[in-house]
Amino acid sequence: MLTKVSETAPASEPGKIRIAQAVQTLKGTLTILETERGFSEVHVITSGLRLADPVLVDTLRHAGVTRVIVPVYGPDAAVHDAVTHTPGSFQRMRAGIDHARAAGCDVRFHGVAVRANLAHLVATRRFIRGPLRGGAGWDPSRVVFP
Repeated sequence: MLTKVSETAPASEPGKIRIAQAVQTLKGTLTILETERGFSEVHVITSGLRLADPVLVDTLRHAGVTRVIVPVYGPDAAVHDAVTHTPGSFQRMRAGIDHARAAGCDVRFHGVAVRANLAHLVATRRFIRGPLRGGAGWDPSRVVFP
């Protein structure tokens, strides 16, 4: 059952689907996507940590995933890891981005603003547009203030 899948495309863009689900719980969803193959675009919103596994990235691509959307919590490891409470998450996220791009996925980014990273939002946006080569991949409408 696709309980965490939502059609997000407007009526003028049928066939797109966005999956907001932890990558490690995607197995059943990926099986359905592989079987159905009825979507022109499949977007997965993920932390990017599991994308550091190239085998998983290949599995996602085989299932038809065309885009991954990764949150960036800071412009460097100190800020990012402090917000995620996961030492090494910044480097694993970057490795995941590289693997997803190498596999042919479009990679986009969004920011999540919390008290711990508010002072770094401008630097985070610069980091995404610079070293991460995010360009248009930064979606300011996805900046969330919890």
